[in-house]
Amino acid sequence: MKFLRKFNEGKEPDKSEISDLSKDYLAYLLDDDYTCHVETGYEWSHTTEKITSKLVTKIILLKYKNNSSKTEKFLWDNVKDHFISFIHLLSKDYNNFDFMWVGLQEGSIVPVLRSSKRSLQQVLDDDNCDFAPLERVTVVISKKE
Repeated sequence: MKFLRKFNEGKEPDKSEISDLSKDYLAYLLDDDYTCHVETGYEWSHTTEKITSKLVTKIILLKYKNNSSKTEKFLWDNVKDHFISFIHLLSKDYNNFDFMWVGLQEGSIVPVLRSSKRSLQQVLDDDNCDFAPLERVTVVISKKE
């Protein structure tokens, strides 16, 4: 029994590898009160025929106010150079990228959170990704098979 492989072995995104890469590629942002959380877990989806799950890794970029526990809004223009190069590196070993920008609805009197999704190619080309102000950027990835 000890020689049997785990069901998902080899398909799991390597959380420690992604954490290390984020520390290297996002070092300038991390020095400027940004934080990059890396979480691994299952993402569930369903159709009328079946329920499926896949193991994914979430990368969440946030900015905190002067080392406090409160988050601060930020601009895509301030993070995009480092973040796009980080995503470009990850795209070599991972696929199924889902990006979500979460921020305040512009022109609204009452703060309303809005989110927007973009494809990998749109992010790499920095096409239609300029949102302001942002609460966080979330990337969900899974390993290439």
